[in-house]
Amino acid sequence: MDDSKKIDQRRSRGAKGFKESGGKQSPEFKIADQATDLVKDEVQVQYRLAALERELLLRPESTLAKDISSSDEEPDRHTFPWFWVIVAFSILISNVPGVSLLLTPINQFVTMVHEMSHALATIITGGQVHSMTIVSDGAGHGGITNSSGGLGFIISQAGYLGTAMFGCLLVYLSQFPRLSRNVLMALGSAIICGTIFFILPSLLDFDIFFQAVFSLVWGLALGGGLIWASLRLKPKIANLVLLFIAVQTALNSLTLIWVLVPHSLGLAGAGFSDATNMQAHFFLPAIFWAFLWIALSVSMLLFTLKHTYGTFKLVSRQK
Repeated sequence: MDDSKKIDQRRSRGAKGFKESGGKQSPEFKIADQATDLVKDEVQVQYRLAALERELLLRPESTLAKDISSSDEEPDRHTFPWFWVIVAFSILISNVPGVSLLLTPINQFVTMVHEMSHALATIITGGQVHSMTIVSDGAGHGGITNSSGGLGFIISQAGYLGTAMFGCLLVYLSQFPRLSRNVLMALGSAIICGTIFFILPSLLDFDIFFQAVFSLVWGLALGGGLIWASLRLKPKIANLVLLFIAVQTALNSLTLIWVLVPHSLGLAGAGFSDATNMQAHFFLPAIFWAFLWIALSVSMLLFTLKHTYGTFKLVSRQK
């Protein structure tokens, strides 16, 4: 006899007792009826769970799994128009007087990426980083990484090309709104680590002590701000912040290289640069390296746009 028949018999007994008592149900019968209702509900729930388990086992991939994988791995097409709006906005405000002051945190972020690219390239190629700053030294340099050893051919090029590659990476990751807060957390953590390992030792060099202090403040502020944003902002707002950082990093990587052109021709500025360092050690003129880096950076950016926010990509996804 199955559970449902047992429950029905219990109910019939309860009804019989109710009739025999003259229409007045005793407390014992009320409790018994409530207990049988609970047992019946529990049995029904178990039947439904068993049926659901069988259904999931028979299907190779559940609809729920598809939804999760698509939401986490596939780009969100709703970010596409926002990307181009931010690109247009960034280009327009770049020529507005006084706006550069508002973009100072972004400029410091890009400088941090540039100098950390030099530092990481030094360590990867077997060199040693002695100090790093991300503020102006008064001689036309936005920051300086002092190192020894390693492969100069890679280290000197890592600043501009590393920034361009990193900008492209952020553009790619900005397609995934669900990952935005994680990306911001990773950025903030990386900047804090770079500040501790590369900028903090600069305090021991008294020639750049004040630059090191301001660099330390900026590094901690940038890292802390990104970590705060990752923890407090809603996913959609975090994605807009990441989009803005990605666009600014990609655009700044190109404009910073373009500044090298008049400097490499001797038409503006003085002193050394990454391009003049390449000229001194690898014979080809600085202007060659400047145009090479521009060409490579533009190619990387176009390739990234083609596979992320390109027009044909947007049309195909909307279909």
